[in-house]
Order: sequence, then structure tokens, then C-alpha cells
Amino acid sequence: MFLYIKLILVIMLFSTNLYAGMQCDNRTYLHRDVYDAKNLFYIEKNDNANTTFYDINLDANGLIDSKKPVDIYWKLFDEDGRRDEVSFVAKKLAFGLSEVKEIVPGKHYSVRVASMDRNIEVKHYDNCSWAEMVIDGKSSRIERVMLKIKKSIPFVSLIYMDLYGTDLATKEKINSERWYHDEDIRYKNKDKPPL
Repeated sequence: MFLYIKLILVIMLFSTNLYAGMQCDNRTYLHRDVYDAKNLFYIEKNDNANTTFYDINLDANGLIDSKKPVDIYWKLFDEDGRRDEVSFVAKKLAFGLSEVKEIVPGKHYSVRVASMDRNIEVKHYDNCSWAEMVIDGKSSRIERVMLKIKKSIPFVSLIYMDLYGTDLATKEKINSERWYHDEDIRYKNKDKPPL
């Protein structure tokens, strides 16, 4: 009996520590009060209100779909707010996943967005989904990315990106970490002054 109680306590302790840094709140709100429990994070641009969403894609068993772990699509807020698919070119050059690695089948994938040089950990445990990455040196839940772009026909250049999230250890909001993009060299905000 004592061994059984001890085993239960160890399992409870492990479960508490496993999720201590993560609060299961899948709600992501946009400036337009859009809510979707499946949303992991989204990317906005300075040139219009259209937003790229990254949603968890679960199979019929409630596990992350191994063929397509993340559903990527536009919300056209400059028009009527409808959903639209991201074009093949936009996926390849900016908004698609350039890399997908399965870490724990159905539970944890490491992905990389084409326009970002960092991995994002997509996780789904106990009906809770979230995306993690390092922001300003802290393990964080990524919530939003803001891109500053410059259009020069026929090209679009990325000037910088701001990353927003929540520190998993302290639960404090991380307002921004700015990364500059200049001729394929990326600078952290401490290395180059703002434009």
C-alpha cells in the first residue's frame, strides 16, 4: 500500500513539473477579436491587416497529424475576414514550413518557418496545444510575429521581425525581440539600432 501511494505521489510530482512552465490557455486574440482554440501563433505584416495563422492540425485520434502537423492559412482582414490558402510561392519563400521534424510521435514536432532562422517546438499534451521558441534568451510560448517589410516591385524585402510571447517560467509577457534582416544576415536588436 505504501509503495502504491509513493508511486502515485511521484507521478503527480512529475506531471506537475512537466507542465509547470506551461499554462494551458489556447486562446489567441487578434486585434480584431478573432478567437480560435487551435491557433498556435500568427504573423502580421506592416503593409496590410491580412494575417497568416499557424494552427495545430490534429488527426481523428487527437494526435498531431504526422503528414501536416501545422495548418497554415491567411485571414483576409483587409477584405471580409475570410480564410484563404497561402500560395505555393508564399509558402516557399516566407510563410511555409521549411523544416519539420518529429520529436515525439503525435505529441511534439520541431518546425521552422521559411522566413525565420529558428526552430519552433509545436507541442500537444493533455488536449493542450502550444508553440515554444526562445525569445530574448528565454524559453517562451510564441504568440505573435510582426514583420516590417518593404515593397519594391516585383520583390518584397524583410527589414525586421518583432517576436512576442510569454515566458514559460515566469508567465510574464515578452513584448518584443527585434531581429533585423539585411542581405541574409540577421542582427539581434542589441547589434543594430532601429531604423
